[in-house]
Amino acid sequence: MRARGFSLVELMISVAISLVAVAAGMVLLVGSQRWFQSGVDDRAVQESARVAMDEITTNLRATGYGLEPTFTFDMGLIANVPMDRLPQGLQARFGGYDCADGTCRDKIDGPDELVFYSRDPLWERDVASVGSNNLTLVAPRLTPLEAGQVLQIMCYGSANQWAWAYVTVSSIDKPDPGNIKVTLQASTGQPYDFPKQNALLTGQACFSAGTASVKAFKIDRYRYYVQAVDDSTGAQVPWETPGSRPYLMLDQGLQIGGQPVLKPIAPDVEDLQVAYIYSEAAIGNQVQGTTAGVQVTANVAGDDAGFNLAPTIGIPTFATPSLDPLRTTHHPANVRAVRIALTIRTPHVDPKPGPDEDGTIGAVYNRDQIVGEAGYRRQTFESTVYTRNLEARLPVFPQYDPSYNTANCCTGASCAGNCGGG
Repeated sequence: MRARGFSLVELMISVAISLVAVAAGMVLLVGSQRWFQSGVDDRAVQESARVAMDEITTNLRATGYGLEPTFTFDMGLIANVPMDRLPQGLQARFGGYDCADGTCRDKIDGPDELVFYSRDPLWERDVASVGSNNLTLVAPRLTPLEAGQVLQIMCYGSANQWAWAYVTVSSIDKPDPGNIKVTLQASTGQPYDFPKQNALLTGQACFSAGTASVKAFKIDRYRYYVQAVDDSTGAQVPWETPGSRPYLMLDQGLQIGGQPVLKPIAPDVEDLQVAYIYSEAAIGNQVQGTTAGVQVTANVAGDDAGFNLAPTIGIPTFATPSLDPLRTTHHPANVRAVRIALTIRTPHVDPKPGPDEDGTIGAVYNRDQIVGEAGYRRQTFESTVYTRNLEARLPVFPQYDPSYNTANCCTGASCAGNCGGG
């Protein structure tokens, strides 16, 4: 019997059916891959948000520990910006907008910066000797200390008083296993400007007493900001440069070999917005600058005038009682809480972006809605951190001398209390 094959029509029908089946399978596969990638990207967004928010809030909770509230926040240039009223008798302030000197912390067209200081509770070293611009620490070779590190030098003075000054490391030398010689950065402004108060080291007699009374503590600086990076070259590029990847970065002011030490904290953090929460205050007690703004930062000439934003009211200190009017002003030392908002985008562009992925970055705090790079899904995460250390009424030591910014503080038996530098 003669074998019978397929006709051309039958073959074409079978091929057509196969193509339909393959096409359906491909559509299902592509859809599955897209949904899988979408899930991966969503988890990446959540992970970046968790890491970034945990990093900021953990360190922010310690802000102000071990140093005067006046020096805790570096807000850059403060201009006349209205306060926004919040529930329960609080107001939020977003800082100023003037980048003339390059230290703008608050922006209305891009990410903010958050800069604050706190003492490291685990780092303490004896001081063998103190000079006008150098120190010798009693410490092993492995003691981590880099150029740019802020130190708080304390000594036990007369009349049972403690005195302290803030200085900044310029370089270190390790002449022997038990000592580290530290050269200090010279002051470039007023002699008691934070954190280059070298003049106090020679003005206080107890600093020359040696290891019996002199201690060094580490003051850590935290500057969080958003930086776009070209993934192909690793070069830093302007914010929202197409094809770049944004990172939340940490700059602690340290240098190795003359190069800044910058630490990436979390990828795809596209925006950082900060609001400072104060108690309500009368208009005359609110933070306000001159026409050009008032500098509220750590180490520029004229810090005393810069920090004193309400000259008729004054600056709160450790000794200021809770109900004193000084504690109700909108001075940076009176910040009650900090609000953080992070906008995180997906690591990859959606191959079929929806209407919500047109590049719009939603309005947050005092920054209006702006246009970013299209094709990404975005989420905004918020948290509020209370700055409890700024409400401390006593330093780590018993009393506080109101003559804290004079070189002869605590040099006589009539000294009223501890002497904080600045």
